[in-house]
Amino acid sequence: GSQTAYVLSFFLGKLPWPGPSISEIQALAPALFGNVFAGSMFAALFDTAAAIPFFYTGRILCDDFRRRHFAKKRIFSRQTLGSQDESPWAFIYAAQRLAEEEGLRLALLLRLLSVGWVDALLCLAMGSLGMSPQQFALGHLIASWRSSIEYACLGATLADHGGAQAELLILLQLLLAIASGAVVTACAAK
Repeated sequence: GSQTAYVLSFFLGKLPWPGPSISEIQALAPALFGNVFAGSMFAALFDTAAAIPFFYTGRILCDDFRRRHFAKKRIFSRQTLGSQDESPWAFIYAAQRLAEEEGLRLALLLRLLSVGWVDALLCLAMGSLGMSPQQFALGHLIASWRSSIEYACLGATLADHGGAQAELLILLQLLLAIASGAVVTACAAK
């Protein structure tokens, strides 16, 4: 009943028309699942489950094009890796290499930057670049959990039934934010 509608609302929140925002949906998690910890875990899991169809849509829609175009250009793009490649496809080649080599980090970083229908567009893009589905799902889940904790704690605080658990999870959210910063720094150093 209500949990099925909750899962469906994540999918609807990723579509580009007015509907429920992901943050509002995540704030309801403690009320539906009993506590902040379970609510934030389920919210992150459902957010990732709603992102997977968009990822596979991008993968399916661009699969034939990616195979034909990038297979021919792969040798060319690797030879010109250090040079100033001025072709209009240079950015796409670089993004595809990044998705293949650093898929988990790319998924994590892009999910940390996006919400709602922008997340859906980035999921389409990550699928179209040929990123590993496992790396995408894991990166999206970890990054979604960070925001889910934040909004679930907010929802529990507003409903006044979070207590000490909400405070501990806010501390966990702070630690995840620090870890996210470390990942961004590591990616920038590469």
